[in-house]
Amino acid sequence: MHMPGTTALKFQLYNSLFLQLPFTGIGETGARLTLFAQYCRRGLDEGKNPTQLIQDFLLPDDDISLLFRFIQYAERQVVLFDSVEDA
Repeated sequence: MHMPGTTALKFQLYNSLFLQLPFTGIGETGARLTLFAQYCRRGLDEGKNPTQLIQDFLLPDDDISLLFRFIQYAERQVVLFDSVEDA
């Protein structure tokens, strides 16, 4: 995704504020989502089953709520980008 300079700067500013909001584990969610995306990309390139990739990625104390937080995080990023772009 390519963002013009001003849009990119605004996105980075608002995103850093967004990451400081008191959402449960938002910083950890963003970091783990990046790792999950890389893990899935490699696994799919190797022909691995998507269901197994998810099960293998989750830590013993994780549950399905982590996947929900991934979706929630991505949705917030899209809304943030759209808002900055519209402004």
